[in-house]
Amino acid sequence: MIESEVSRIVANVMIVESQDDAAFLRAIIEHINESNHLTITIVDFYILDGIERENYRSLEQRLKRLNNTLLKDDIQKIGIVLDLDEQTREERLALVSQCIQRVFREAARIDDTQKLFQLNASTNTQIGCHFLHVNEQGELETVLREIKTQDSPHADCVEAWRSCLAQKNIDINRKKIDKLWIQNYIREDTPSQNEKRAAKKYCNLSHALTKKDIWNFEHEVLNELKEFLQLFTV
Repeated sequence: MIESEVSRIVANVMIVESQDDAAFLRAIIEHINESNHLTITIVDFYILDGIERENYRSLEQRLKRLNNTLLKDDIQKIGIVLDLDEQTREERLALVSQCIQRVFREAARIDDTQKLFQLNASTNTQIGCHFLHVNEQGELETVLREIKTQDSPHADCVEAWRSCLAQKNIDINRKKIDKLWIQNYIREDTPSQNEKRAAKKYCNLSHALTKKDIWNFEHEVLNELKEFLQLFTV
């Protein structure tokens, strides 16, 4: 079935923080569909380019734009996938739910990351939210570190660099360390020499996620995410 045919039948969309998040979810969806003979369908990813810690204004603005085209585009399910970072799941859910209810007055309060909730009485649209994390903290890069499969000598040296800076009373937060770790893993530890010579094309996360041998897409840390994504099966 071609994408134009899918969009006429079902229009599931996903709101994410970055292009890297979208690439990651596409890779996981492809893996689930191939492994379990399912048809999880997301016809569009909306990129927030980050999200504010306190008010989630960018998310609210995106939801407002979606609200204007909800009926015209026949959107049936909306997914929101964000990093958990250092907040608790309950804190994140409360902020997301407030955003949704400011835009969709009739929307139910979202209190579960593994369910879809009715958006309003006038449409059949449902909405749900999930957070990327490892042991209730972190973000996309934290998850990627957890599911890597190859030796990572260059990436692992990032921790030594952090320790060196700590001895000089320079603190680097975990978020930055995880990002640097992934950059070294996909630029130094896993690409071929030919790929390194064309680094701009090949040494990026979107391409790295197509190399299924360097990630364990069956890792248990992905179980909750997979369950959430299967809510978008058609």
